[in-house]
Amino acid sequence: MAPAGAMVKGIDVSGNGAYGAVHYGNNARDCVRIVEMETGDHDEAELSHLHQVKTSLHMSARGYCTVIDVDRVLYISPSGRVKMTITIPPKRPGHSSIRFLNGIYAVTYTEQAGAAKLILFRDDGVILFSQEFPSESFLDVSLQGDLVFLRGSDSVYCYSIHRP
Repeated sequence: MAPAGAMVKGIDVSGNGAYGAVHYGNNARDCVRIVEMETGDHDEAELSHLHQVKTSLHMSARGYCTVIDVDRVLYISPSGRVKMTITIPPKRPGHSSIRFLNGIYAVTYTEQAGAAKLILFRDDGVILFSQEFPSESFLDVSLQGDLVFLRGSDSVYCYSIHRP
C-alpha cells in the first residue's frame, strides 16, 4: 500500500497482524506508512533521508514503528508522529536489523565508517548498551529470553541482559 509512482522498499507486519508498516519512496522523498490492517486506515511519517535500498523496520502489536533513518532511529506512533529519536553514527546503505522482545529493542547496522554497531534501548529511549564491532562488516541480531545473539561476518557473539 503505497502512493502511485512510489517504490516499496520494505514492509513489516506486527506479530498479531493488526498493523503493518510500509517503507516507500521515490527520487524526492521516503516515507513510512503505518496501516491498520482491519480497516485499511493509514497515516505516515516522512523520513529525513532518501534511502537507495531498504532499511530495517519493526512494527509493534500496538502500532508503533521503529525504523533506521540513516543517522537516527525513529519510534513512530500509529498516527505517524515521531515519538522518539535516537541519534546514531550514520548508517551506510545495506544490511541492518531491528528486533524487539520484553521491552528492549536491539538495532544492528554498519556505520558509514565501516564498523558494525549494536544498540540496545528501551521503548522510552533509554539506551542500555552500545558497542562497535570494527572487524565485522555486518551484524544480524536475535533476542531470546534475556539473551542477545549476534552473527557477524567473522564471529558469533552472545550477551546476557541483566534486569534488576
